[in-house]
Amino acid sequence: MKTNPISNFYIKQNQNNFNKKNVSFESNRVILAGSFDPPTIGHLDLVKVGSQIGDELLVIVGKNPKKNYFLPLEKRLELMKKCVSDFENVKVLTYKDVPSSVINSPHIRLRGLRNSIESLEDEFHLDEQYTLNNPDIRTIFSLGRPEVRDVSSTLVRKLFRENGDFSRWVPKPVAEYLKKLQLEGGIK
Repeated sequence: MKTNPISNFYIKQNQNNFNKKNVSFESNRVILAGSFDPPTIGHLDLVKVGSQIGDELLVIVGKNPKKNYFLPLEKRLELMKKCVSDFENVKVLTYKDVPSSVINSPHIRLRGLRNSIESLEDEFHLDEQYTLNNPDIRTIFSLGRPEVRDVSSTLVRKLFRENGDFSRWVPKPVAEYLKKLQLEGGIK
């Protein structure tokens, strides 16, 4: 098991909260879930954090039936896998590929925060829902480095639609794919 001062401190400080079921973070699993539509350098920054905190980082690419996506699930999954291919302890999956036993088991839920109070408020509401359903899940909020705090998939999509330069906000595999799409006339 990898030793990491951040995760060891976190686990030691919160171990008493898990005694209801005598649960511990033996697996030291971190889950980062999102739509990643498209993946950005901000997402990759979170992957770096998550891969250092835990023995295993599961990046879960989601699909909300109420949401219209810029890229199909399969393409977002493929791009995210390419973006994290250098990380040995990172797996990229869709929600349907993750057993419920993993989702419901004790783990650390990693979420990123940007430069807004709304971002923090939204994350607190989400965290309440997760911990109400499973008190053995703990959330760690990571504030991105200054150069990635304002990056969002929404910004990248806007730049793409306006034929702007989005390349500095996305990892290389995403930039290559989106530039190819632009040359082919965009997303239909």
